[in-house]
Amino acid sequence: MPSQYTASAAKRKPLTDAQLKTLVATHPDEWLRVFRGAAREFLRRERRRGLKKFPPEVVVETTGTGTLPYTPPEAERRPLTDEQLRVLLQTHPDEWPRVFPGGGETWLRGERQRAVEKFPPEVVIEMDKSAASDRSQSRDLERRYRASLEQIMSLQAMVDGIDSFPRLHARDMRIAAAPGMHEATAIAIASDWHCEEPVTLESTNGLNEYNLDVFDTRSKWFFRNLHNLMDKEARDVPIRNLVLAVLGDLITGSIHHDGAESNQLGPMDAIALVGDTIIGGVTQLVKDTDKSVTVTLVLKPGNHSRITPKQRVHTEHENSLEWLIYHFIAKQFAKDPRVRVVRERNLLTNLEVHGRMLRFTHGHAFHYSGGVGGITIPVLKKIAEWDKGRQAYRTFFGHLHTYFEGPNFTANGSMIGYNPFGEWGGAAYEPPRQAFDLISSRHGLMVKCPILLEAP
Repeated sequence: MPSQYTASAAKRKPLTDAQLKTLVATHPDEWLRVFRGAAREFLRRERRRGLKKFPPEVVVETTGTGTLPYTPPEAERRPLTDEQLRVLLQTHPDEWPRVFPGGGETWLRGERQRAVEKFPPEVVIEMDKSAASDRSQSRDLERRYRASLEQIMSLQAMVDGIDSFPRLHARDMRIAAAPGMHEATAIAIASDWHCEEPVTLESTNGLNEYNLDVFDTRSKWFFRNLHNLMDKEARDVPIRNLVLAVLGDLITGSIHHDGAESNQLGPMDAIALVGDTIIGGVTQLVKDTDKSVTVTLVLKPGNHSRITPKQRVHTEHENSLEWLIYHFIAKQFAKDPRVRVVRERNLLTNLEVHGRMLRFTHGHAFHYSGGVGGITIPVLKKIAEWDKGRQAYRTFFGHLHTYFEGPNFTANGSMIGYNPFGEWGGAAYEPPRQAFDLISSRHGLMVKCPILLEAP
């Protein structure tokens, strides 16, 4: 390599032409690394010789057009080229030492004044506008980056603190009727609330509107209509148990840039809101139902509550705000004998109900790309693979914002309802709703219907 140089060579003879070009193209801070053992004063003399020896166009080509490093004493003798003057005009004074190292602020200001006089006013104005825009964008990106880092560090600290929470002991979660008795268990799915994400009538052509006030109304109707359905079905068969499966995406979070910009609440306030909503709703259900009814909460996180840019597999729960709030929900009902909590660090939670295995998951493992067959084909294929390990009577999930009762699965709708994201993806319009099933100890699945999120 022509840049290799030793101290003994530096004492005997000047640099070759190839080494001179390398010297001209090298920043002074790198001289002692590239030309090992050579004295800095010797290299300054050789650089001056190189600048005199080669034509200006060779020097510019060697150092990179438009960003020719400029160091004394040449800065005092040789004015900047037109190309360098344009770069100087577009560079903020704070960046001058980096772009023109060693040039000297006073000398560079003089050169800038010469550039202002040399170029037409419209050219100077356009360059100033470009420089101002670049600086503004750079400052904005830096502010966002620092804010994101602070939020990530704060959330990571909270997640790290989860390990200090008290661990609950595993209990037998099987639900079975008394021998010889006919009873049923209600299954309600709560998922895809996206509580803080706004939807306007304008953005959906008048089909849907969603905001914090609407979320408050719909969530109240969810618990009220769930109780009404249980009360209605209990006239035909006793209902001793309710499985309320909270399957995630209760918040939109900030995993997408447009959501981070438009959401009405930050992730922490949003997750606190849904936590209060669930605790309040379950407390009211326990109060309004017969004392013989037990509530089993199956708590699964979704993909929107993660605090990582990409979906994690092994550490999904440790990086989920929903998993964090589930700890508080479990702690809230830890001493209530009528409320049992199932929260597992896995993708699939299995719960035996009247001798039938029910499977619960958020649904982000299903990959549906809008095929004409709907969600049925990809869902049945995935369930068939899961059944090879442990067969389930029925699989319950959300994520797809599509209420559908399949032959061996229940896909939940959403509380947010139709939104611009669904419209962009070509999703069919669907009103906001959640799923309700009734499992009989004798007959299995007896009832399947949606839970309306408004007055009946």
